[in-house]
Amino acid sequence: MTGTRTFNDPAEPVTTTDSGPVLGRRRRGVASFLGIPYAAPPVGELRFVAPSRPQPWRGVRDATAVGPASVQEQSARELVPKVVPGVDEDCLTVNVWTPAVEPGEGLPVIVWLHGGGFAVGSASARCYSGENLARRGAVVVGVNYRLGALGYLYLPPEAAVGGIRANFGLLDQVQALEWVRDNAAAFGGDPNRVTVVGQSAGAYSILALGTMEQARPLFHRAVLQSAPFAVDDHDLGIAEKATSVFLTEAGIPDAGRTELLELSPAQILRAQRATFDQWTGAGPLDRPFVPVVDGRTLTAKPAQAAFEGSLDHVDLLVGCTADEAPFLLPNASQSGGGKEETRRLSAQINDLFTEGVFRLGEQRALEGRPARVFWWRWPSGGEEGLGACHCAELPFLFGDLNQWSGSPLLRHGTADDHNYLVETVQRAWVSFSLTGDPDPAGRLGWAPYTVDGQQTLVFDVPVEQAPAPRERVR
Repeated sequence: MTGTRTFNDPAEPVTTTDSGPVLGRRRRGVASFLGIPYAAPPVGELRFVAPSRPQPWRGVRDATAVGPASVQEQSARELVPKVVPGVDEDCLTVNVWTPAVEPGEGLPVIVWLHGGGFAVGSASARCYSGENLARRGAVVVGVNYRLGALGYLYLPPEAAVGGIRANFGLLDQVQALEWVRDNAAAFGGDPNRVTVVGQSAGAYSILALGTMEQARPLFHRAVLQSAPFAVDDHDLGIAEKATSVFLTEAGIPDAGRTELLELSPAQILRAQRATFDQWTGAGPLDRPFVPVVDGRTLTAKPAQAAFEGSLDHVDLLVGCTADEAPFLLPNASQSGGGKEETRRLSAQINDLFTEGVFRLGEQRALEGRPARVFWWRWPSGGEEGLGACHCAELPFLFGDLNQWSGSPLLRHGTADDHNYLVETVQRAWVSFSLTGDPDPAGRLGWAPYTVDGQQTLVFDVPVEQAPAPRERVR
C-alpha cells in the first residue's frame, strides 16, 4: 500500500506537498517525482488568466510520469530532442529529481527554465531529465509553462480578466517558484538556496523575473545561458500588431473573451503558425509571442533593467556560445541575400547575445558583486557547420548523452571528451547552486569577471581561463 511508504523508501518514495502526497520512483540514488501540478489547469474559463494554486487531492497522487508540454507545434529540428509525451493546455506541472533520503536535508535547489523561443520546448522532454544533475547533490526542478499565443498573446482589453492582458507564461514561472518555496523541503531542498537556470528564452525569463517584485524574493542565484537580450525591443506596438494578425488569422478580428475561449487548441496553433509565417518584427530574433512590458505584469524592459541592477540581489553566472547564429538562422543562406547577407546576419545575431553578456559582466564588476562569465567554444560536429552554436552546452549540462543520440551537438570529439565536459559543467553548476561560486576549490581557475581583466572560463577540452574575445566586447 502506498500509504505505508515513506520518503526514504528504496524504490517507491512518498512525500507530501501542500496539495497532497505524491508517489515517485527511486533509481540509482535519485528519487524522481514527475508531473506534479503547481497550478490549476489553465483551461476553460482559466485560459488567458493568471495561474492559481491547484486544488488539493485526496489520497496519494501517482507522480511517476511526466506531464504534457504546453500546446505547440512539433519542432522539425534535431539539434535538441524535444520529443514529449503529448501536448495539452493542462500543462502546468513540475518534475523534481532529488538525491535526498530524508525531507528537510537542506540541499540546494536548481530550477530549470527551458528555451524554445517562447513557442516550443518542455521540461518533460527526456533530454532535460534532471536525474544526473541531481546525483551531484542538488534538488532539480523542471518547469512547464504556457507557450506561444496561450502564454504570450497580448489580449484585447475586453478579453482580460482582472486587468491582466499579457505574459501568462512568465506568471506561470512565478507560480512555480512559489511552489518551490513552499515545497522544496518536502523533497530535501532548501527554499532559501534556489538557483534559477535558464537557456535562451528561459534565460530571458530570468531577466524578466528579476524585475517582478513578487518573483525577486523567490530565487537567490541565477545562471543565464545564451540570453536573447534583444527581446527587449519587442514593445507594445509590436505586441498589438501580433495580436491583430493572430485574431485575423483565427477568423475573429474583433474578438472578445468569449471568442478567444471558443477557439480549439488546433485553431490556436493554425493562427499562431500563420502569424509566424508573415512576421516581421523588431529584429532578426523577434517573435510574435514573447514577453512584453505591459505596465502591469512587466513594468521595465528586462535586459535593460539587469544592466541597471535588477539582478544585483543574486549571485550571477552568465555566458553564451562562441557562434550562436547557425542554429538560429538555419535557412539564412536561402533567404535571398546570399553568403554575404548570411555573414552579416550571423554577426548581428552573435552580437545580440554576446554584447549583453559582457555588458552585464561589466555592470556587476562595477557594482562590486562580480559575476562569473563563461564562453562555450566546444563545437558541434557533422556536416551542418554549426560550430559552437546556440544550445551547444545543453547535452553536457544534463549529462544523459543517450537522450541526445543523433543530435549534431555530439558529433564532435570522443566519448572521453564528452564525459570530461559533463563532469566539468555539472560540477561547476552544482557548486554554484551550493555556494555561489562555480569553482570554490580553484580547480578550473575561474576568476570573477573584472572590468580590466574581463576573465571568462572558456569551455573546451580542456577548459581554460581567457580574456573575453575582444571583437565580442565592443
